[in-house]
Amino acid sequence: MIKTTNVTYNYSKTTQLSFPNIAIESGESIVISGESGSGKTTLLHLLAGLMRPTSGTIRMNNEEINSFTSKKMDQFRGSEIGLVFQQSYFIESLTVIENLLLSPYAVNREKAKSIAERLQINNLLNRFPKQLSVGQKQRVTIARALMNQPKLILADEPTSALDNKNCSKVIQLLHQEAINNNAALIVVSHDARVKNEINHCIELDNLNLA
Repeated sequence: MIKTTNVTYNYSKTTQLSFPNIAIESGESIVISGESGSGKTTLLHLLAGLMRPTSGTIRMNNEEINSFTSKKMDQFRGSEIGLVFQQSYFIESLTVIENLLLSPYAVNREKAKSIAERLQINNLLNRFPKQLSVGQKQRVTIARALMNQPKLILADEPTSALDNKNCSKVIQLLHQEAINNNAALIVVSHDARVKNEINHCIELDNLNLA
């Protein structure tokens, strides 16, 4: 489904990140862990096509996505990839369901309601973002990432602001939604609790090379 080979990223002539090869199939979940500076978020941005590797290849469904033009990558990301960011970003003047339906790749309103019901936020659809708790915002963020029925779900530190109970719930939700959508799930996190929920873990060392 998604496979990387010899991927590196140079921030400067003296600072390079080198990443282990990754291969994950549809319906599988992995967590990528490591200390600050190990390149977790950089790797996620590379997988999402938000950044391009200095060398190496990233293939998704047998397509080398790092060779796409910017326009093609934007279209591919919008239709095939769901992104769950660490911070929740909403248009505060719009309700939850209006925020969910903003994406041009979003499914119809009834499908949005179905996703919301699975994530147990169907009672929040007519609320505004400022009326939500941290845990509720995280669920809405996950729902928005699933609106295009992605084949790859990328989550950046999705549990950093959550207590133990909500941490477990969020990871279980992401894992179940990956199964429901036959999607690959990659969670980037330094949160040790996440490893208790997802067995397959890739640990990044401090990969800065002088």
